[in-house]
Amino acid sequence: MDKVIEIHNCSSINSFIDNTPYTVTDLFCVHVNIRSMIRHFDKILVLLQSSKLQLDMIILTEVGISDKTCNLFQIPGYRMHTELRLGKKGGGIIIYVKNCFKFTTTTIKTHLFENITGTFITKNNTAVTVCAVYRPPSTNKRTFVTELSRILNKYISTNMILIGDINIDLKKVESSDYHLYTDMLSERGFERGISDYTRIERRLDKVTKSCIDHIYSRLTQTACSAAIDTVLADHRVILLASDGEGMSARIQADATSSIMEVCDYEIFYKELNSTDWSLTNTMKCPNKINDFIKSSFENAQIRSTKKITKTNRQINKTPWINQNILNLSKKRDELFKLWKKDTTNICLRLQYNKTRNKVHKLIEYYRNNYYKNKIKNCNNNSKKLWQIINSICGRVTQSIDQLITRAFSSHNLSSTEIANKFANEFQQAVKAILPKCQQDLLDKNEYNNKCNKTILIKKATPDRILNIINGLHNFKAPGQDNIKTIDVKKISHNISIAIANLINSSLYTGIYPDDLKRGCVRPIYKKGKQSEVSNFRPVTVLSNINKIVEKYVSGEIHTFFGENNDILNKKQFGFQPHKSTTMLLTEFTDEINSYLNNRNHVLVLFIDFSRAFDTLDHVILCKKLENIGIQGPLLEWCNNYLKNRSNCVKVDNCISDSYTAEEDRDLDSALAKIQKDFDELNKWCHDNKLVLNGNKTKLVHIRSPYAKNQADMNNKLFAHDHACLHSKSLSCKCPTIESVDKHTYLGLIIDSKFNWLPHINLVCEKLRAFLANMYVINNRIPFKTKLMLYNALAESIVGYGLTSYGRTFKSYLNCIYKLQVRILKMIVPSNINQKYINDELGLFKYCKILPINTKIQYSLLKEQFFNTKIQQNISHEINTRQKTNKKLIITIARNSYGGRTTSYIIPRLVNNLELSLKQSITPKNIKYKLKLHFLNSL
Repeated sequence: MDKVIEIHNCSSINSFIDNTPYTVTDLFCVHVNIRSMIRHFDKILVLLQSSKLQLDMIILTEVGISDKTCNLFQIPGYRMHTELRLGKKGGGIIIYVKNCFKFTTTTIKTHLFENITGTFITKNNTAVTVCAVYRPPSTNKRTFVTELSRILNKYISTNMILIGDINIDLKKVESSDYHLYTDMLSERGFERGISDYTRIERRLDKVTKSCIDHIYSRLTQTACSAAIDTVLADHRVILLASDGEGMSARIQADATSSIMEVCDYEIFYKELNSTDWSLTNTMKCPNKINDFIKSSFENAQIRSTKKITKTNRQINKTPWINQNILNLSKKRDELFKLWKKDTTNICLRLQYNKTRNKVHKLIEYYRNNYYKNKIKNCNNNSKKLWQIINSICGRVTQSIDQLITRAFSSHNLSSTEIANKFANEFQQAVKAILPKCQQDLLDKNEYNNKCNKTILIKKATPDRILNIINGLHNFKAPGQDNIKTIDVKKISHNISIAIANLINSSLYTGIYPDDLKRGCVRPIYKKGKQSEVSNFRPVTVLSNINKIVEKYVSGEIHTFFGENNDILNKKQFGFQPHKSTTMLLTEFTDEINSYLNNRNHVLVLFIDFSRAFDTLDHVILCKKLENIGIQGPLLEWCNNYLKNRSNCVKVDNCISDSYTAEEDRDLDSALAKIQKDFDELNKWCHDNKLVLNGNKTKLVHIRSPYAKNQADMNNKLFAHDHACLHSKSLSCKCPTIESVDKHTYLGLIIDSKFNWLPHINLVCEKLRAFLANMYVINNRIPFKTKLMLYNALAESIVGYGLTSYGRTFKSYLNCIYKLQVRILKMIVPSNINQKYINDELGLFKYCKILPINTKIQYSLLKEQFFNTKIQQNISHEINTRQKTNKKLIITIARNSYGGRTTSYIIPRLVNNLELSLKQSITPKNIKYKLKLHFLNSL
């Protein structure tokens, strides 16, 4: 008895389901050669929509997309597995597996064909190995059979399915290749599932039918297969359903009902607003005030929660597919079936082609209208707009809980046990790297500056608290108290009284409520195996009430620092108002270019710390605060704020046990100088309980490619550990700092030649990915929205660090300019594209976007226009016309690096500006004035 039953004359998936000899299945999969994912992906969605059976696995071959654009073709409810040609189109395989099933792939490299091989766990917990194959027609068939046999030999005794586009015609039984192929499969226990033709070609009135899409199976249970009449490109869809239990349960059922609890927010806010928050005016204990706030929210939540009956209906995954499209698709398939019986009938063929084209146009019309109407109804709500854009682009965000639950499913652990496992890992990881030594290596009096002034913190008022509340993000995650930002904003005028009283009481007594010290830790995946807790980093979510208190106190401290400019180092950019990473990169770039202009070599050491915030010693921190003027009640408050802090890990609404968040606590000659400074820094880190990460700390030797001495350093830089620093040993086994040709610093790739070419290539890769995304969504959204996307995404890609990497050779930047032109030509309407077909700068001007070379000038002037340090007027002893122009002195550039310094570039740019423009520019209008000037100059 054959274990694979082929069902013939099936017009559709539903016809196949109705004709199967059994109604119980264990695995149901479909394969189709789709030719072009971009052209035919919508037809796949229509096919799924029309089926009354939810498919377990969808296999697509010859998808014709690159690995950079595959994320655009996600199917809701399915996981995607791909084998694509890196960086180029053509060929390729994509497998979609339903989220409720486990599918583990195995990497098997082949030379002549593409494959995805993996183990699928069916509903009955049966392991079935699925091998999906696409063989290009040009490859050698005999060599292919040899390679395929090596794969199959690894799965001699397992349940297995071979499926895909093999491009070996099973109708040509006289072919030696046919015999070699089928004999090899039969020898390994595989039974043929498809014997009917799977492709029809029409050339010069000659119709050719072939069977090149195959299903071969080796299963313990029986299975049914078929090649149905549905044609998406030029191949028929082939199906396989294996015998098992549960098929009837997976047929889409009628609507069911369930009881769930929901919050009536009208009652919720009414309850909160009716609370007498002024009662906190008489409370002196901050713990009591915090308990009052917390209990008010909890009571309002209880009173506003109600039970409702929710109907669980089958969600329409593609709402733009209506009955009109489904009916016309059915008619198209019927016409194809009629024409198949009489291929010489030209009228039937033309009628089929006309209906097929009409289906395609209807799909495109309804889909585009659906998304355009959704965008139109956003009413300038950027959050909703981005949700729609992400939906169009196929960006499906997997939740933290889903990722963790799936990754640890084989461990047989409950969510609480997984959370405890993470909590233990996060706590032990910090303990493992903390230095045990308490003996200082440096005299702190030598580097600690003391401030003679003391901070005087102002009393918190409801108005100031109201301003802080209004500045919070609406949808930030709540802490353990489950008080949401949006809820606080809704009652901000009332609750600001209680929070102001909480702050004043806490600062006066020096007591900070322990409830607000508790953090909710969420594990965020970094890289590596997802089933290992060490590959996750902890992100702590604090209470929103705590955030408001923090913002108030930190605002007072920043104000104190601003009034006393000698407290913080001018070179400190982190956590400073009115300073950014871009400003730091600009200053860094300028300093390197200045050294290179003087024909010097530059050694740059990029230092990384291990868990810097986790290992920070609170006692040392409070001592530093005392030295810089944070004294009295505020210092006592800071001490209390940092004590008894605790965290717990949350996984899938399950909480771990709490754990403490605090613990007790010449080139070679130039390199020698760096070693000395590095050792001093290492000693400072030791005394302040910080740990340098030697593995991530890198050394880059920057020099001109034309420098006479191109040799690398003979000596090495050592990352001495704390024991070595104590012993003062002349010889040690401490690890060396790796010297690299390039390193990523604050998102920019710094290379040893300082020509920025590696970073420019990275920018181009990101722009190409954006271009690919725009190709998919181009016809679905209006021009203004596409322009907004360009400004939000492409401009941010180009703009970040532009004042640094943009000072390179123009020829290097030309590739970015060409990509800008390609993107703009895609997003503008066709008539505008035709208008500016030979005027690229006119296209930029129409879109009000600056080309890369002009944008560099704009960005540098915007940042440095008011920098008086690099702007000195040329002095004239006698009155001349040049004197009245107020020209600036341009420094001498000895080489190309000198021409990249701000002291050279900025004076040249300022000198080229009209005098009236320079006089009209103010800090408030500089962006508008400069952009208008450069747009008009295009």
